[in-house]
Amino acid sequence: MIVNQEEAALADFTTRITILTSKEIEDLYGLPKLTDEERVLFFALDPIERNVANSHRSLTSKLFFILQLGYFKAKKLFFTPVWNDIQGDIEFIKGFEVQRYENVR
Repeated sequence: MIVNQEEAALADFTTRITILTSKEIEDLYGLPKLTDEERVLFFALDPIERNVANSHRSLTSKLFFILQLGYFKAKKLFFTPVWNDIQGDIEFIKGFEVQRYENVR
């Protein structure tokens, strides 16, 4: 039984309100799920970004840099992704980079 107003306020404080649903939280803070059009937009590099990407020695580092940069452009967050969740984006970046290279030649 609640005896006074202070106890009533404390009881109200311990009850959590729900502002966002789990889906809304995932949409805001989860790994981006990009369409091909969004991938072109977010994974495209300007000359400065390209220089930074090319400064990475290994292909893995370069791909991860482009991936994180694209995700940051999309969500303004950094991620520690699981391989299964990013395979499509990695394959897109690899194909996009090869196509870009072939178009320059």
